[in-house]
Amino acid sequence: MLDTTQTSVSVLEVPKKLHINLSPKVDAELKGLARSVGSSKTDLVMEALGLLKLVYDESQQGNKLAIVSSDGKKILKELVITRLLR
Repeated sequence: MLDTTQTSVSVLEVPKKLHINLSPKVDAELKGLARSVGSSKTDLVMEALGLLKLVYDESQQGNKLAIVSSDGKKILKELVITRLLR
């Protein structure tokens, strides 16, 4: 399983605050996902940052991120985040 907790804050570190503006739709999606997985919006954003960094690091090495079928035989989707590849 993928470990994206490497971006989490240590107990000894003072967390930094980040204020972001979200559209009502994005905020609702974030709240709904947080509720569904039993997490906070902050934790979800930190998890997303870990995934984004993983995608960036792998793309820099020429690798790709894909969703594969449960049997591992078929690529269902290839994930590309073009803003990272500039």
